[in-house]
Amino acid sequence: MQKNVTPKIIVFFRHKARPMLRRSGSPPMSPEEIVGNTAGMTTGLGAGCGAAAWVFLRKNMATPTPVPETVMGCDPIMVATPLIRRSRKDRKVLLTARALSGNAFASPQSLIPNIGRMSSLNILHVFRAPVGGLFRHVMDLARAQAERGHRVGLIADSNTGGDRAAAAFDAIAPLMAHGITRIPMSRQVGPGDWRPVLHVMRRSSAVKADVLHGHGAKGGAYARLALGNRGAVRAYTPHGGSLLFGHDTLAGKIYLTTERLLMRRSDLLLFESQYSADMSRSKVGLPHGLLRVVHNGVSKAEFEPVVPAKDATDIIFIGELRHVKGIDLLIDAIASLRRQGRPLTATLVGAGADRDALIQRVANAGLSDSIAFPGAMSAREALKLGRLMVVSSRAESLPYVVLEAAAGQVPLVTTRVGGIPEIYGPLSEALVEPGNSTAIATAIADALDHPDAMRQRTLALNERVARSFSIDAMVAGVLDGYQTALQNVRESGRH
Repeated sequence: MQKNVTPKIIVFFRHKARPMLRRSGSPPMSPEEIVGNTAGMTTGLGAGCGAAAWVFLRKNMATPTPVPETVMGCDPIMVATPLIRRSRKDRKVLLTARALSGNAFASPQSLIPNIGRMSSLNILHVFRAPVGGLFRHVMDLARAQAERGHRVGLIADSNTGGDRAAAAFDAIAPLMAHGITRIPMSRQVGPGDWRPVLHVMRRSSAVKADVLHGHGAKGGAYARLALGNRGAVRAYTPHGGSLLFGHDTLAGKIYLTTERLLMRRSDLLLFESQYSADMSRSKVGLPHGLLRVVHNGVSKAEFEPVVPAKDATDIIFIGELRHVKGIDLLIDAIASLRRQGRPLTATLVGAGADRDALIQRVANAGLSDSIAFPGAMSAREALKLGRLMVVSSRAESLPYVVLEAAAGQVPLVTTRVGGIPEIYGPLSEALVEPGNSTAIATAIADALDHPDAMRQRTLALNERVARSFSIDAMVAGVLDGYQTALQNVRESGRH
């Protein structure tokens, strides 16, 4: 008997002939239940293969993935019809798992139409500013969800983002079954916040949303404060947001207290880094709903190496121009290196409230001829403008710009903040102390003085990001969170 096995997992519904196991309301079965309660199973199925079958099912029910030729090395299972029955109300789920010879199918890919299809969900993403990593995350997620057959809509602020955001919305609009609505949303908490909440309530009811996914502090608040449509999952991804504050300031106390109150309205908390999840537990408290850590991801196309422009500066920075990004520290580091006889040049790409103050700081340091502020642009375009990427942040969550630079094989110096050590993994010893311009200057000098070592580290980081931070894995993790949260909501009787 051949060792290679191609499993065929078929899910039947009495009333709906499509794979909907995760939405059926049936509780998941453990490996022990699969081994002990499966009817018609011969002694050919051992505990190891039962566990393997369970792992296979858990990995393939949420999203389409290539089907492996073997499942944890199990022998072919000779069964008549191993059958698992679970019922909820008037629905029955029949799960039939047959292990057949690898020659029974032309290819594993031929099974994809029958595996991993979840029912189409109505999803609304709610967020304030269409800028930065948060905007990229929402757009990547919304596009991928729509391409997987879900009906998606976007709700965002109408006062921020400018022409770049408008062009991005225009490009994705044909995929958004529930459209894109933009209304005024203030950055600060104010009496006008009732209008976005009311708008989200109306849109949620109109599209019969299964999921209201709020992003950032404001988007998360609007999604969770929207009443009505009780059966919808309220999901929240902070993207740093309120978690960047502490209890030592009045603003921090207000934001974190609000987060604690809104926790009771959270069915699903999706954190882009383990660091953010830990900060939430520490600053806000234990969640009432489901908690998942799903790392940000980049696309395969972004692994094409970036070629610097002929007139590229020595250093490139990409990000919002605000205090938390530590741009003042980077300017001070460049000034220090210049005093040491290193006449470095830099391009600081981005927009933000601190732009004018930073330009003045550059002028005061006598660096106006060496440091340029070209404004906001796409990360891929910006990465060509410098030869060494520097991330000088005082705080972060899991920044896309680090993933984008690593994917494009751009040499990188970054501080040890937020989820960045999760990206670097065993390479984390190269990370720099945050809030210290001298440490940043030393790291820049070391990178310039040892190009071969920097090249080796760059390639190692590129390989790590390719293995562990893909858009496909990000989307699969988010959708799996939605499905589990929906099941929890329905089992609770909320509708």
